[in-house]
Amino acid sequence: MSYRDDLKGYFALGRKEALGLAACILLAAASYVVTRGTLFENGPRVLPAELFISDPVFSALAKVGPIVLALLLGLPIALRTLFPGAAYSGKYLLRIAIALMGARVTVDVLSGASPTGMIIIVATMVVVIAMALRLGRKLKLDDDASALIGTGNAVCGVSACLSVAPVVEAKPHNLHAVIGVISLLGLIGVFFVPWLASIAGLDDAQSAVLIGGSLHEIGNVVPAADIYTGTLGGGDILGLVLAYKMVRVGLLVVVAYGLARLFSQRAGAAEGVPVKPQGFLLASWR
Repeated sequence: MSYRDDLKGYFALGRKEALGLAACILLAAASYVVTRGTLFENGPRVLPAELFISDPVFSALAKVGPIVLALLLGLPIALRTLFPGAAYSGKYLLRIAIALMGARVTVDVLSGASPTGMIIIVATMVVVIAMALRLGRKLKLDDDASALIGTGNAVCGVSACLSVAPVVEAKPHNLHAVIGVISLLGLIGVFFVPWLASIAGLDDAQSAVLIGGSLHEIGNVVPAADIYTGTLGGGDILGLVLAYKMVRVGLLVVVAYGLARLFSQRAGAAEGVPVKPQGFLLASWR
């Protein structure tokens, strides 16, 4: 899909998307009200603050948080009539929401990301991709499938897979299979990784490295950070988690370029990569 077609998608909102979009908005609003007592952050109260102290149900909901509650309530909703609007929300509205959330992350928060954490994340990415390629050959997987598995897990999930698919000439059935598995693992990780950080006794800084350095999508790390902070009683690590996650996203260009060289060499191409490095970097950037 070209950037122009992708941009058109933001405005491709018709009747078939309207019902699902309305359902997503109502679900999000209801989740925020029953967990925070307001329709939006620092907004007028809909439910009294005392309710979240005195009532055990609302007290528990406050710990769960709006993001996790909306995710849990939305999972069973698979009605055909709601799917187009839900898909629109999950793709286009989620991007806008993440951009707005990123605008709230200050330079001070980003500067709190430690050099050690950055090194750990980069080293982990290298190990994950190398292991995927090596184990893939041991298990006699297609090279393109191994590259997709390594890139999707190391960088940014489905987006990374789609970005490198042309580079590794991925077969459609391999691409679809890897995307399905990575999406499922990312959803499981939203709940498992914060819990793992908690039972392992990691502090806030270490937990931010674990969550930001392991989960696939930005849409995974945000609710995971919310679970860590709200449900498990940890500190507010969302800014750090996003900082570490964006390090991985930023390295997608490097990973794609490296795979381009590797696959062209394996194919015996005399020219190396098919285009100049500068052009490839620009074309790969998201």
